[in-house]
Amino acid sequence: MTRAWKHSKSKGSPRVAILALADRSDHEGLSWPGYNDIAKRVNVSKRNAIKIIDSLVVSGEVIRIKQKGRKDNNVSNRYLVIAGQPLSEIKQTLFSHPQLEQVSGTEKEAFLDHVKACREIEGVVSETTLGGGTPDTRGVSQVKQSVGSGGKPPGAVPYTHL
Repeated sequence: MTRAWKHSKSKGSPRVAILALADRSDHEGLSWPGYNDIAKRVNVSKRNAIKIIDSLVVSGEVIRIKQKGRKDNNVSNRYLVIAGQPLSEIKQTLFSHPQLEQVSGTEKEAFLDHVKACREIEGVVSETTLGGGTPDTRGVSQVKQSVGSGGKPPGAVPYTHL
């Protein structure tokens, strides 16, 4: 949880959500609360909790591993809080945690590729900001394209506005 406090760049409700996930996590950062639980801890609706988790996944601070249950049985997703965590530790957790054995190696590699792309974008933006001015984000679109279709990470759920 300390790592989430120190390294998360999120603010507002997303910050509360990542801290709630970290609070529920095991020592490797993995947790599996349901959206209702997240909504209750963040004090938002379930719909907003889903949007908040989506934003944390897209930003590369959380990996969401979708779980498959039977039609009549809801199964909570797995969440890996990775803010500030070195890639080597993320990879070790993805490939060795017993709760993630059913996730394919290809899917795990896609998660790692997304995290790398997010961190590369962050590096491009932070390295090209001079004197606190507007960042030069040229090249960011090429990095986003490496993430996949539309810059969305694996497991990202599109949502529509009402």
